[in-house]
Amino acid sequence: MKTTDEIKKNRHSQNINLKHLFSLFLFLAIFDAAKSQTNYFCGTQGSGGSQTNNSAASATLCTQILEDCVPRSNDRVIEVNVNFWVLAPSTNSNSGVWTYSNSTYGNHITTAADASTCINNANAMFASIPSPNLPMNGVTNISNAKIKLKLKSFNYILNTNAYEDPNGTSLGAYNQSWIDPNAINVFLGCESYTFVVTNTLTTPTSTSVGYYSATWGPIYTHGILQPYPNNVIVFNPCLDQIHPWGNFYWDNISNYGGVLAHEVGHLSGLDHTTYDAGPPVWDDITFISPTFGCCVKAEVNDAVKDDGSYKTCANGGSNNLMSQNTACGNVYLSPHQAAVMYFNYRTVLKDLLSSSGYTAAVTVNNAFDYNITTNEIWTTDRYFKGNITVKTNKNLTIKCGLAMTKGAKIIVEPGAQLIIDGGTITNISGQLWDGIYVQGNPNQPQLATNPNNVGSLLYNGIVRIKNNSTIKYATVGVRNYLTTTANTGGVIFAQNSNFVDNVRDVYMSVPASGAQPSASWFYNCNFKTLGVIPPNSLPLQHVELRNITGVKFQACHFLSGATPNSGGKGILSVDAIYTVDNNNTPGSSIFENLTHGIYVNNINPLRTPVISNTTFKDNWYGAYFMNVNYLAFQTNTLTYITRSGASQVYLNNCKYYKIKNNLFTSSTNYAPNGEGVSVYKSKTGAHEIFRNTFSNMNVGINCMDDNGNPSNSTDGLKMNCNDFHVTPNNYDVAMTYSSGLALPLVNKTQGQVLGTPAATLLVRNIYGANCGNQNKWYIYSGSTAIIDHGSNTNTVTAVTQPTATGCKSSYLNVVNKNISLNYSSHCPANPPSSGGTSTISSARLAAMNDYISGLQDQRAAAIAIGETPDDFELQSTVSSKLNLLITDSALADADDVIEILQSNQGFMEDADIQTVFAYMHAGDFSTALNKTNELGSNRTDWKALLTQVIAFQQDTVTGVDSISQEYVDFFDTYATSEDKDGKALAQALLLAASASQYDEPHALPEENYSGRMANQQPQATGLESNKNNSNITVFPNPSRNGINIQFTSIEEGNVKIELKDLLGKLIYTNFSDNKASSNYISLLDVKAGMYLLSITKDKEVIYTTKIIKEN
Repeated sequence: MKTTDEIKKNRHSQNINLKHLFSLFLFLAIFDAAKSQTNYFCGTQGSGGSQTNNSAASATLCTQILEDCVPRSNDRVIEVNVNFWVLAPSTNSNSGVWTYSNSTYGNHITTAADASTCINNANAMFASIPSPNLPMNGVTNISNAKIKLKLKSFNYILNTNAYEDPNGTSLGAYNQSWIDPNAINVFLGCESYTFVVTNTLTTPTSTSVGYYSATWGPIYTHGILQPYPNNVIVFNPCLDQIHPWGNFYWDNISNYGGVLAHEVGHLSGLDHTTYDAGPPVWDDITFISPTFGCCVKAEVNDAVKDDGSYKTCANGGSNNLMSQNTACGNVYLSPHQAAVMYFNYRTVLKDLLSSSGYTAAVTVNNAFDYNITTNEIWTTDRYFKGNITVKTNKNLTIKCGLAMTKGAKIIVEPGAQLIIDGGTITNISGQLWDGIYVQGNPNQPQLATNPNNVGSLLYNGIVRIKNNSTIKYATVGVRNYLTTTANTGGVIFAQNSNFVDNVRDVYMSVPASGAQPSASWFYNCNFKTLGVIPPNSLPLQHVELRNITGVKFQACHFLSGATPNSGGKGILSVDAIYTVDNNNTPGSSIFENLTHGIYVNNINPLRTPVISNTTFKDNWYGAYFMNVNYLAFQTNTLTYITRSGASQVYLNNCKYYKIKNNLFTSSTNYAPNGEGVSVYKSKTGAHEIFRNTFSNMNVGINCMDDNGNPSNSTDGLKMNCNDFHVTPNNYDVAMTYSSGLALPLVNKTQGQVLGTPAATLLVRNIYGANCGNQNKWYIYSGSTAIIDHGSNTNTVTAVTQPTATGCKSSYLNVVNKNISLNYSSHCPANPPSSGGTSTISSARLAAMNDYISGLQDQRAAAIAIGETPDDFELQSTVSSKLNLLITDSALADADDVIEILQSNQGFMEDADIQTVFAYMHAGDFSTALNKTNELGSNRTDWKALLTQVIAFQQDTVTGVDSISQEYVDFFDTYATSEDKDGKALAQALLLAASASQYDEPHALPEENYSGRMANQQPQATGLESNKNNSNITVFPNPSRNGINIQFTSIEEGNVKIELKDLLGKLIYTNFSDNKASSNYISLLDVKAGMYLLSITKDKEVIYTTKIIKEN
């Protein structure tokens, strides 16, 4: 430890206490262990590189970072807190102030005024650095260290043990509360080894050892990080009164400033400059150990190393502040010594700074803004105090570490190129730098080559991130613009690299119209947050995309190490078209432990992403889609492994989607958990959940609110070819209800029940719920719509008919069509409605066009013979075609999308609304407004809403980002109303503007089976529950086969009839017009026992009775 070093060097003590020898031994052991670490080597500085005109000579191995940290004239002063603690015996009669009457050399520090004098003297030394008396060639010296000490507090401590042993165990082990972690703490005591007590004051008498001023537990001793405490200075001036060597210059108040500055130098990371013939560890002057780049140490090499101690200037002594040649003045600091202090106060010692000092130390200083005006390659670690701008037609390559200050940015101008090749860009002060800004022109081609700069682009800046590079601790790691969407279009190529602990990793935005598709891509990159982001930020989203098209994420890993409810989102997009896929490699993209893996919130529902071959693990929501049409979400794996979650996929007001060929599962180490697919309010249209596997979920598919039309077979959600049998779910399919929702609906024809249908027109689900414990198809008890379920024949390996007791609602009309299921044939992974099996987009499009033509011919033929056409398959195929034309970069054609919707090729009920969005998607807002005005009288709400949305979409400066309260209120009337059209659009817009927040519903089944509950278990029904009504008669009771319910004179209206067992399990439910004379309930499939019958009218129970079922 430094104490022994000081004993040996400051006074050439003849005797060294064993306690201090042990400390030295311990330090050497730590140092030797540290030296065994792997050494890394940097290259040399590339062209350019000095930050100011008065920089030192060209740096060599790993010292450029010291050059960058040298305090210059434009640097702010860093203010450091200092506390003074005066120790005195517990019985001190002088209120803790200790003085010595035998002193002939002046008084010591006993008052706050003395402490201020000491600090002022030290500050005067730091503020006025003279020239060295032993100069080195090529070193341009500094005149001001830009460090200022500030007296934070002055304190008295009455404690005899601490007074007599200020550097020992009393201070270290028993009085940690005295050591302020946010300041340098200076203790003044009186250590000795022989004591005589006189008049309650301890007076030293021994002359055998001197122990005068020392740092205790320095944070840096030759680069080795020492344990806490590391911000303590101990003065032992009382022995100086009688030492035979006499008084040195620091022995009274006027000279304490010099020793304080010297000891602060030690605490700030500086060693002595005196050469020592002892162990080699004492030979270095000092160095720092950066931990963010490729350098292990940067050593001071611009100060003369003294060849001995206590020399005069005339006798070869140095006037360096850290030398031991006190007779020479100790007032000089070399630039690199000051840089070491400056570096450490920006990093490991930042907590010692005052509030203003901290801001000065860690915040961007525009006086040091630096322009790259010639191509530069940085192969050693750098520290930049200002912003960096890569100018047009110039390149900057970063191969090592680059530390940026709080709020600093790197700007890449159009035609410029930033290459991060194995480098790390970060903040090392516990703050956030602002990130990389890549400028461009959104209306110009992305990849037009720049003839003036090889590898760069003509109209856009480009950043290339590769070879395990890292961007860390940024507000936004990289953006594709500088200030507004007018200069967006920057290109980002990232491969095999890392984005770590940024609030956002990537933010890309373009105007809502006119922008060229982006060429940016991210391949095999890690987007990770490991916890709370310094100084105290939570992650928002790894990637945010607005209005942009064409960005690709391939085989990337999105991970949060934070708690699940604060893990942020993987990708948040607003009106963006992008791809998440595996790049045809064995690995997939992974979203893990996030609040939302992917969150899509669309103002324009046609802006749909492509998400395939991706893994979602342990996210609260795997993928969440709001107001998205023509989505194809396929061949993904979604799983809960170590935690519970809400929904693997949530579809909120989405239409014309295909969720197909996915695996939804939770670990079999736990009870069934979470929902596979949650569907809320899809309304009319052809929507499909097709050929997925659901395993060990609480609910495989949860359908809430209006997802269909009970009056036709064209509209609504179909759930076909899904496999639920691998590990049983609590509920395979559930149609649920909660307060505020409409009754749940899906397509009324899940499988054809009339005639002799083709095998591909049946439901073809393979169910897995073990009925009696679980449920294959649950329907809320208040629902009244009949759902046709034309089924295959059950086999031992494929249960396709949820018919047994407890397996289904009575409103599910299951009809066995006596066709055995051939799953691979009857459930093709890529049916004709998706374009068939070809992997070539143009071939798929041609196949879809042929299929559409045939379906249209069939439709015409049906109409010709007076039949009502079933347009589901036609709408489904047109939806797939629109998805291809919107998302596939080789085929994307906004005009084709307009033509399909304007001609209503799929006979869609809302094609007029979709056409308006198609013109907006094409950037033709004038025609979009005309089409809005042409909407029919039944579209009054849509007219007003779309007119305002079109106005916002044309605003290329702020769009919805600066929406006024007037318009917040306007859209909120749509967003919160059940009576107005356009609710989802209004909610999506306000969400995009961060103006309002809306919660999606999560209805659950109202019943439970065998303890495996979807919600709170119902209370057991008491046998005394009985309500008589003379107008209702139930007979026979008891009964073996069934019961009749006979109504006489009840006021007209529907009544709800329910039969439950004594635990509340629903056995039978139905609605009846009480004008009918009687209703019959079959009990043939009901076990013998006692049951409770209830009849409800207008939510009021009007009759209850017990039913006895006999054998």
